[in-house]
Amino acid sequence: QTLKLTHLTHAEAQSVSHMFSMYDYKATGKIAPHLAVKLLTLLGFESNEVNAIVFTNEVTLTELLMNLDQIMPPAEPMINSSLSSFIGIVSKPSKNPDEPGKVITPQDISDYIESLGRP
Repeated sequence: QTLKLTHLTHAEAQSVSHMFSMYDYKATGKIAPHLAVKLLTLLGFESNEVNAIVFTNEVTLTELLMNLDQIMPPAEPMINSSLSSFIGIVSKPSKNPDEPGKVITPQDISDYIESLGRP
């Protein structure tokens, strides 16, 4: 089942998923409420935003993402468009078969800036 998120990007949801996995070290699919709060705090949310979400039982990744999506501000379309264009220009296909898609390395960024004739 695909999760319908309105404010979180796919990359942001993936980052949260990786952090969730770190806290779910027993691979139960759930984490304790205080760990969900800690995760949100580590993501940079203010305590008043985190306190607006009440986790009474263990939290699944889906529940965490849905709650996080509700407190996220809407993305700026211009910024997303610019970032998407930049990523499309600079990124290169991944050489790792376990991680298909495109990646950006610091060298890729350096090469791009150099190609613009800027130091």
